[in-house]
Amino acid sequence: MGPDSWRPWNKITGKMIEGYDDARNNLHKHAFRLDQFGSVVDSSTLHTDGTISYIRTKDSQANLIYTTQYSTNLTSWTDLNAITEEVSNLNTVEDRVTITIPVSLQSETRIFFRIKVTPQ
Repeated sequence: MGPDSWRPWNKITGKMIEGYDDARNNLHKHAFRLDQFGSVVDSSTLHTDGTISYIRTKDSQANLIYTTQYSTNLTSWTDLNAITEEVSNLNTVEDRVTITIPVSLQSETRIFFRIKVTPQ
């Protein structure tokens, strides 16, 4: 179920870029399987073992590109290339993705991560 089929199922009438007054657009809600109309709870976790995990919609892999990025200042963002990514099956519609943060970044005093989602 891609973004176009997800839209009517979740009663979305606007464009994928539009949101529902909660600072998350419909594209992100589809990508991370978030509730269209309810409060949005972040599904990502930074673990003490040097990994980040997040939940994504299984079918979104066919039409979305997920890029892990980091920043030390929240202004400029850099793609994390050549990362180790482990995908675990949660159920029929969701996967948990766990990314190992490079050791060189684990020693940063301040570091921020985000998952950038773009349509293919």
